[in-house]
Amino acid sequence: MRRSMLRLLASLPLGVLVGACGGSGGSDPVGPAPAPPAPPPAPNATLPSFLYVANRDSSDISIFQLNVDGSLDPVGPAVAAGQEVSSVAIHPSGKFAYALNSRSNSIGLYELDADSGGLSFRREFGTGARPEQMLIHPSGQFAFVSTTSIGNIGLYSIDGATGDLEEKHRLHAGATVTRIAMHPSGTSVYYGSPGDGVVLRFEFDQANLRLILRESAPAVPNPFDIAITPTGNFAYVCNVFNFMTIYPVDAVTGALGSGRSAPVVGAFFVAVDPMGRFAYAAMPNLNKVEAFVIGDSGELSSAGAVTTPSPASLTVDPSGKFVYVANGAANTIAAYTINQASGALEPLGIPVAAGSGPSGLIVVSLAA
Repeated sequence: MRRSMLRLLASLPLGVLVGACGGSGGSDPVGPAPAPPAPPPAPNATLPSFLYVANRDSSDISIFQLNVDGSLDPVGPAVAAGQEVSSVAIHPSGKFAYALNSRSNSIGLYELDADSGGLSFRREFGTGARPEQMLIHPSGQFAFVSTTSIGNIGLYSIDGATGDLEEKHRLHAGATVTRIAMHPSGTSVYYGSPGDGVVLRFEFDQANLRLILRESAPAVPNPFDIAITPTGNFAYVCNVFNFMTIYPVDAVTGALGSGRSAPVVGAFFVAVDPMGRFAYAAMPNLNKVEAFVIGDSGELSSAGAVTTPSPASLTVDPSGKFVYVANGAANTIAAYTINQASGALEPLGIPVAAGSGPSGLIVVSLAA
């Protein structure tokens, strides 16, 4: 049952609860978080942008170019990947893409064409059992990889010239490790441990190339997806079959404060816009995506919801103008415009066809 539930969730990583149980730390407000740095500026909207979709069941990657209005145009046929590709990661340089092949127990390295967005396969690297998600350090020199079956987080170095990976450290984090998150500074990695009902924070010791467990923050049972605001001062944790939990985060150290429950029920996946103004939660069992305004103390206020069949993953584009949702049961990608005043989602045309079992989504803007 547990494996089938994880497979449903990971039909997924972008990367957000069904029952209504109590949360951790109560619902009382927490103290104010440290003063965060200013949010990052939105990327240059004139750069070409592309959406990459990992299609788990057809074991390939769909590529779409974003038009100015956010609509999607397919870029050639789907690119072959390993068995049950779960997600795609893009190197900060825009030169390389990585496909997490869950059933093949491997990561595929692709060269990325900045003009067309196309992918050319280069080589494959072995991993632990069932790799699900890869987060690349802001420096572009390291990557963190979650492996579901053996509950590990792998630390890899990245060759900046070739994109090649070399494993440096492997940490056993829990029974199953599916979704992980990284602080924007790259100093901490977070993981929600379903069996223990806690959120773990690991410090990245760059000098010694190690992940070190620093704290275990209480959560409700079955924490799953995690999103960190761009300024690094709040974390949102989707707790399967429970309420979402909000944690204040030290914007410098990445340390977690006391969590509090948010009245968000049914979310499996969560994403935050690049300016840290809005959050979006995908609710597969409720067939909807709900929008929220993020308050000064991290609280969430609903901005309405849109109906979409079995949303299995979602992502916000780098400009903060659009949200894209993988509809796992329908094998489509739905596009939405973000109302810049309210955060509400407005459907953008009809969903476009993807491969079978679309899961992980990522949008990248490339400098040609």
